Amino acid sequence: MLPRRSYVCLKEGQRCKLAASVYRAYAFKCKRGRLTRLPRWKGFTYIVDVGGYRLAMFCSGRGAPTVVMESGAGWDESARGEWGNSAFSRVQTKVEKTARFCVYSRAGSGLSEGRKPSGPVPAVRIVEDLHALLQGAGIAPPYILGGWSAGGFLVRLYTKHYPDEVLGLVTLDGTPLGLRPLPAPLEGVDLVDDFDGGEYVTAADAEVAASPSLGARPLIVLTHNINRAPQDPGEAEWLNAQKQVARFSTSSILISADQSGHGISINQPGLTAEALQLVIAAVRAGRALPTCEETPLPRLHATCLDPSSP
Repeated sequence: MLPRRSYVCLKEGQRCKLAASVYRAYAFKCKRGRLTRLPRWKGFTYIVDVGGYRLAMFCSGRGAPTVVMESGAGWDESARGEWGNSAFSRVQTKVEKTARFCVYSRAGSGLSEGRKPSGPVPAVRIVEDLHALLQGAGIAPPYILGGWSAGGFLVRLYTKHYPDEVLGLVTLDGTPLGLRPLPAPLEGVDLVDDFDGGEYVTAADAEVAASPSLGARPLIVLTHNINRAPQDPGEAEWLNAQKQVARFSTSSILISADQSGHGISINQPGLTAEALQLVIAAVRAGRALPTCEETPLPRLHATCLDPSSP
């Protein structure tokens, strides 16, 4: 692989020795010892020093506001360094047609360098890293933030720290206040250690809980439906918490992804993309979201839920 701390200018036809996945982040592959461009890539990878270590982010598409996705705990959104295999890649191909769409790898995963010393950090550090990455890459606000699992909590924490930068949010089975993420064993995926629960989340949890309102920012909350057992106290608690999150905005939609377990962006990328596009449209028009029933969401194998229901 290319040395992590080396800056190398890649050119088509340049000699290469390994079919390293790192080349793919820069829209190349190594074929017969020569670099060949991958025409399907229509974006750019940013690698930015955020304070002694560099984080990597891939963006594609054009149009404001920029959509930035936050992954779950222990999940590498670059999927072992190949952005095209990201859990959000099928969502990206839809959303990038109307807006810039960015995914990134947290410290120590994918193409991003690890911190020294390594190990879990407070949740607020994740937010600060992402802010520094966006600023260093020259990707100016405003943003629409999307978060899966623990990422659903992190995008709310980001909004708490940088409220003027965030215009709308989408959470995908997002971790709510006071609850650990649901287990998400996904076959064939290597988990990585970036941050943990317990003491590393407690302070951030208390900070968001003290003032959880998202104001009038358009917010769409998606939650899983597969394997939900109504008689399971844990499932009932999870659904009630999702309803609570939806009530934090005066312009929100709560919907169940009827063909999804915890990995909603993987199981129903079309539904995920539509949710993001609805928030983009509302933000651009400066208006509230329509009612769930007025949107295409129910036609995409989903069920509208009432956040105020018991």
